[in-house]
Amino acid sequence: MMKRIGIEALLAWAYRQELPKAGSGAVRGHAGPGAGIGGWDMVADYGELLALIDTSNAWGCVPDFGIEDTPHEDAVMVGEAVAALRDASFEPAPDYDVLADLVLDDGSLLTDEERADCHARGLAIARINEGRMPATLVRMAMLGTSPAWANWPVARKPVRNAQGGAAWFRKATRPNSDGGETVVELDGYDRQRQRPHPGAYKKTRLTPDPVQLVIERVEYQAWVLALASLVADLDGKLTAHVLDGVDRALWPWEGQASRTAPRVLFAGKVSEARMRGPCAA
Repeated sequence: MMKRIGIEALLAWAYRQELPKAGSGAVRGHAGPGAGIGGWDMVADYGELLALIDTSNAWGCVPDFGIEDTPHEDAVMVGEAVAALRDASFEPAPDYDVLADLVLDDGSLLTDEERADCHARGLAIARINEGRMPATLVRMAMLGTSPAWANWPVARKPVRNAQGGAAWFRKATRPNSDGGETVVELDGYDRQRQRPHPGAYKKTRLTPDPVQLVIERVEYQAWVLALASLVADLDGKLTAHVLDGVDRALWPWEGQASRTAPRVLFAGKVSEARMRGPCAA
């Protein structure tokens, strides 16, 4: 009889119970230097070294040395589908915005410049490309959790000088090596006249920096889209399980209940799925 199961529960079952059987007992399947070493041989090694050295199997799991069995074929299909996501890429649409809900402590909103800067820096740091998704999926499955998308108050505060007063800045041009000019930012306070230079301006900074919000939310959404891709890849192919859809909101920080259908979710390949902004709903 086929068992209905959610994709997160299926991943947890595969990586906690079944895939650790690969490389255990009399079953071969170790990756790296341990390849071809039987599970009980490694138990003997542990007795000598009192440590496990390079014992992860081909699925990234530590083998269960006490089991003389092979992983369930459904778990193997899950492992193969997860590994295939190493080539997945996540690209935001031009209107992509994970800070649309952010209101500063004084009730104001981010400026367009602040919003663009936070997204540019956050997307550059977020661990969503370069083959990182399989490791994220495995880690979340083993821990039984999801990437965080925390929220916290953000304030806009003036940039201050060494004496604690408001700092002043001004722009000036300087010649560069190719014969052109470069705009540089200088101290904007005239200490001889004890007043700002003409055209000087003040600056503010966001604290704490919302870039961490962008990083966490982008990584969370990439994970949800990866789950959707796994559902699409595995649907109808499993021998003992029937998959339910993804039970995660894609934009939970915008007021969606945490266990409702996502507002925007693509069920196709992750490489074809693009995270879209609020206008895509």
